[in-house]
Amino acid sequence: MLEVNFYDEVDDSLLKFAVIISKADGKWVFCKHKERDTYEIPGGHREEGELILDTAKRELREETGAIDFNIKPICVYSVKGKTRVNKNENDESYGMLYVADIFLFEEIHSEIEKIILCGTPTKNPFTPFAIFMAYIFKIIGMGKKTNKILNHLTFDSYNKGYNAENEWLSKNPENISIYNDDELCGFIFTTNGFINLYKLLKKAFEPQKYEVKNKKLNIFLIAGKNDPVIQSEQKFKNLEQFLNKLGYKNIKSKLYPDLRHEILNEKEYEQIYEDVLEFFKQ
Repeated sequence: MLEVNFYDEVDDSLLKFAVIISKADGKWVFCKHKERDTYEIPGGHREEGELILDTAKRELREETGAIDFNIKPICVYSVKGKTRVNKNENDESYGMLYVADIFLFEEIHSEIEKIILCGTPTKNPFTPFAIFMAYIFKIIGMGKKTNKILNHLTFDSYNKGYNAENEWLSKNPENISIYNDDELCGFIFTTNGFINLYKLLKKAFEPQKYEVKNKKLNIFLIAGKNDPVIQSEQKFKNLEQFLNKLGYKNIKSKLYPDLRHEILNEKEYEQIYEDVLEFFKQ
């Protein structure tokens, strides 16, 4: 049985750990352990030659990304009993307990372990021309107005070969009817909206815009094989190759036969959710 004790002070040489109870904007800060499915208080081992206060500051920065904070000691704590650190039942290990107020976090990249890109667009050589066309409409005063012409040029080709309006979204007729009957779906962008859309699509495939800080990031690309947004199976493969050349090395992909754009709303959604769950379990 483990026993936890608290002390006002002990010899500095006994302090091997620092644990930091932290708050940011009035909320407690916890860290997800990479090897356990638990959320834990920031803290860790003291390095050789390190002041225990510096241990606390380093662990807080490394585990939370905090870059601006106040930190102060509360007391010494100890754990008595057999643990990963204590070999025997009577062994006792000591650490310093701190409290911290965090005011600012850095942008954390490495803490994102896995992402899923679903139905993502692929590189389109006509994007620069689309931007040029959209700016012409803006120059003539249509920036804040809905643009049916750009909507036609952008989306109408998706429905080629289908009969019902927006049939490219799903192979399930019920889904299409619900979408078409919903006044909040299928709205037309303004010219400014199309400009931002086109510029985003262009920048997404410009390697110089990327700063890859986590090459081990696990990426799962999924889409319907009949999704016109990916343009073709080959261009979907090209997307995977593009991400790989950027430096991302842990990429897997899957195309679902006969499915279109809204794969999570199809009747086959259970298979997709099973694949997603398996991806996160790995």
